[in-house]
Amino acid sequence: MKEKLLKNKTELICYIIAMLVTTTLATALSYAMAALIDKAVEGNVRVLLLTLASAGVIAISYLVLEYLTHLWKYAMVKSMNVRMRQNVFEKIFALKTCQYEERNSAEYINHLVSDCDMISDLYIDTVFNFIEGATQMLVVVIAVLITSVPMFCVMIIITIIAVIVSNLGGDKMEDAAQNYAQCRERYNTYVKERMTNYHLVRLYNLYTHEKKAHKEIVETMESALYTQKKIYAGKVISGETMGLGTTLLVMAAAAFMAINHMVSIGFVLVAGELVGRIIYPVTTIPQIVVSLKAAKPIFERLDGIVEADGGNEREGKSEVKEIKEICFKNVGFSYKGLKTPALEDINCRFVSGQKYLIVGESGCGKTTLLRLLSHTYVTTEGEVLLNTEDINQYSDESLYAKIGYMTQDVLLIEDSLRSNLSLYREFSDEKIYEALKSAGFTNPQTEFENGLDTMIAEDGKNFSGGQRQRMALARVLLHDFEWLVFDEFTSNLDSQIAEQMEDQILKLNKSVITVSHRLRKQAAEKYDQIIVMEKGHIVEMGTYGELMKRKGSFYKMIEK
Repeated sequence: MKEKLLKNKTELICYIIAMLVTTTLATALSYAMAALIDKAVEGNVRVLLLTLASAGVIAISYLVLEYLTHLWKYAMVKSMNVRMRQNVFEKIFALKTCQYEERNSAEYINHLVSDCDMISDLYIDTVFNFIEGATQMLVVVIAVLITSVPMFCVMIIITIIAVIVSNLGGDKMEDAAQNYAQCRERYNTYVKERMTNYHLVRLYNLYTHEKKAHKEIVETMESALYTQKKIYAGKVISGETMGLGTTLLVMAAAAFMAINHMVSIGFVLVAGELVGRIIYPVTTIPQIVVSLKAAKPIFERLDGIVEADGGNEREGKSEVKEIKEICFKNVGFSYKGLKTPALEDINCRFVSGQKYLIVGESGCGKTTLLRLLSHTYVTTEGEVLLNTEDINQYSDESLYAKIGYMTQDVLLIEDSLRSNLSLYREFSDEKIYEALKSAGFTNPQTEFENGLDTMIAEDGKNFSGGQRQRMALARVLLHDFEWLVFDEFTSNLDSQIAEQMEDQILKLNKSVITVSHRLRKQAAEKYDQIIVMEKGHIVEMGTYGELMKRKGSFYKMIEK
């Protein structure tokens, strides 16, 4: 991570050179002011005026260049911050589902928000402060060696003026800070929501869209910070302008005093200013060391999360053209931390165009089987074959384009109803309303206050559980997947609507795999095959009629 932040070494070297030029101009200005006093002592007004004009040119050049280097620095910091957050975001969504779920989503949010903020403050800002101090000290040390005795008068004057000037323009600074705080809050909300809806991003191939959306919102936030720092740069320059102006006035007064043979203070003033420029960076060295040490464990934490080998599924993977069948051969799966396997010796076959019902008690492995089928999990034993080939050789993106997976959790984002259903793809209003109607909304054109532009609150909390589930169902139907996989999709629906939804899905010309805790004879009879699971094993498979004749586990479930 650290190397990626400082990967543009050419720009950094150019910035260091610019800082050396800026510091050299500042030092040259100090000598010009000393020469001004010396010429005043000589009493040569013509030479004095020429020296004063030279000092003015150097002063203007120094102020302009320093202002530009400040802006350059903040632009570089902005670029580094965007690159850092974008890198962490992309790495998180490159993790496979099973790897992602090894940590709490709050950890990822903390990495993207708090850790990145701390790296910016403790490392990025510190690096630039070190560069500024080091270049200043390098140039000025040479000058001090030449000018001999150090003096602190100008340093005190400039410090006092800087304190006074820093209190001016507080309103603009406060507004900029407030704007940045609001942008940061919006970013935190966005990140929390996307981390919560991680599966939605993965299952619907929103990776590309979310990369762009994330970059836009982080650019907005960092631009607000850039504006805040730009205002701060203006305040710094204003303070330094007043400091330099005061110094020039003092030196001019001293020069006139020198003409009258009252005093000679040129060397004293220039030496004092130069020594002040040495003292400041030296006094900041302990803080720089502390900041860099504090940043080290944060870098290690970020490297630990983003360098986890999630694998780049976009490289070296085949594209799924068509799914004719999915076969499980001696498949086993175990969750980390649990001794008992979730699945053992699973052997079954799902054929295109068929309807499958998977039943069993809670915790028997139904959902785990679906996750292996949709490749959100990877087997720990055996293999899952897609069209006789290992499913691992296919990219997740092409697989998710064929399989619509409706999980037990309803995944909604804070956006319009249209966006929640279309997921930023192009669908006509007619097609969206048709999907809503198929999902159980009687008259979707009038049921929503603002039609398809109705806003969905965070997690869909402004709608009932049943309404949210029907929205999720409408989304799956809208995207017209070849295979439909449903995990307890009727759990929040009343019995009548649930029956209607199941009957309608069974009429679709799709491959359907359903996990359900509701067993209805009328619906069960319509499935081509029923799979009965117990404690991670398949104990029965067959049609409704075949299973009822055996009078085994499925028969007992129906009879209950």
